[in-house]
Amino acid sequence: MILLKAFLRCERAATAIEYGLIVAAIALAIVIVVFTMGDELVAMTDDIITYIQGREEVT
Repeated sequence: MILLKAFLRCERAATAIEYGLIVAAIALAIVIVVFTMGDELVAMTDDIITYIQGREEVT
């Protein structure tokens, strides 16, 4: 009975570690995308703002 409880605890720990690794991988992917495309996103946002401001002046 004690061995069964120990096995279940170990299995839960392994599952928690696996989920932790998955979360870490997803977080790393998000960080990489933000650092890689951050400047492009800022430029695109600036272009949109400039376009909107230009449209407001015309009307």
